Amino acid sequence: FDTVKVLAVKDEESVLEYFERGYISHAPLVSTQVLKKTEEDSPYLLQKGTEMTATGLIFNTQCSYSEDVNKANSNADFRKSIFYGFDRIMLTELLNPITPESIVNNSFCAKNFVKTSDGTDYTQLGNLKKFQDIDLYQPQLALDYKQKAIDALQKEGVTFPINLKYWTKSGDVSSSDRANMIKEILETNLGKDYVTIELCEYTTSFGSEVRSTGDYGINTSGWTPDYADPVNCLG
Repeated sequence: FDTVKVLAVKDEESVLEYFERGYISHAPLVSTQVLKKTEEDSPYLLQKGTEMTATGLIFNTQCSYSEDVNKANSNADFRKSIFYGFDRIMLTELLNPITPESIVNNSFCAKNFVKTSDGTDYTQLGNLKKFQDIDLYQPQLALDYKQKAIDALQKEGVTFPINLKYWTKSGDVSSSDRANMIKEILETNLGKDYVTIELCEYTTSFGSEVRSTGDYGINTSGWTPDYADPVNCLG
């Protein structure tokens, strides 16, 4: 290329305007824009192929602001209550409101990443297979684990609710929307008597401002493998 022009766009919602004005060749859409363009039967609307990236919820067991959070996050029943009480489809609708289930992973190794010589997807092998076709959102099971966690943690002197700090970058509207959805899902399904999500904002870097200080309870993070071997997903 002789020249490359880079546009600074303030948020994801504004990208579509640049596309419609002919300044860029493609534009990722937020959920409301996807719904609108679907209703308009836009000839430009296209769902791109899924990537190898998998995103999950990360529990911090060494946070700097609460020993109760560390004890809770270290408790398997507490983590399972959040695991089964987390509505992945509801959250994913923010990214793909038309077919959200098409981009949901049930394991940290993504579907269509690597296959065996006979074409079998890696997620269909061994113990991974049983998780691929089941609904991991089971609210009643989440409540069962909730009670187990309460019984065990109260014996350790933990008081409820467990306050989990969740951080997003200041000014990032899409990330803020996802954070609010995570808060709504967990507090509604598990109860504010059990867990609360405190939404916080950093200004420049999550790594330097939050992770390095340990000032968070949970975080969402993803991984794109560097090479074609499932072991890389454990990195």
